[in-house]
Amino acid sequence: KQWYQRRVRGHCEMTVQSLPHPGCSIVAYCDDEKIEGDVLCVDHNKSVIVVQCQPADGTVETSDIIVVKSQFLRDLTIVKEGEVPSFPIICTNKINDRIRYNERLQLHNNLSGAPKEARALIGYIQKTISDVVWDIPDIIVMG
Repeated sequence: KQWYQRRVRGHCEMTVQSLPHPGCSIVAYCDDEKIEGDVLCVDHNKSVIVVQCQPADGTVETSDIIVVKSQFLRDLTIVKEGEVPSFPIICTNKINDRIRYNERLQLHNNLSGAPKEARALIGYIQKTISDVVWDIPDIIVMG
């Protein structure tokens, strides 16, 4: 057997002796919820499995990603062996732009208690230095 079960606090806990490898398709149950999909990655140190499943709402060209500790799975079955999935290259520029946008938005929301002159000054400074923080009563410029 690749696994054995025991009861812990009313839940069925499974300890996997050998975790599935990335690329294979699995079927398992976690608290009576069926998990069926492709294994994207496995963390052997933390006993965590990341599974890509069909979306629950049935939308096309999207997937649900489930991160689950193997100890909470039961009846784990490898349905099909497969190749390790290839992932597209991540565009870090888009991620950094989104982070800056969210920081500016958060700063704008936090400026509601700032005086009008302070908001104008922060807006002027942000045109050249993006990392500006309003820390009552100071304006902190990092950069």
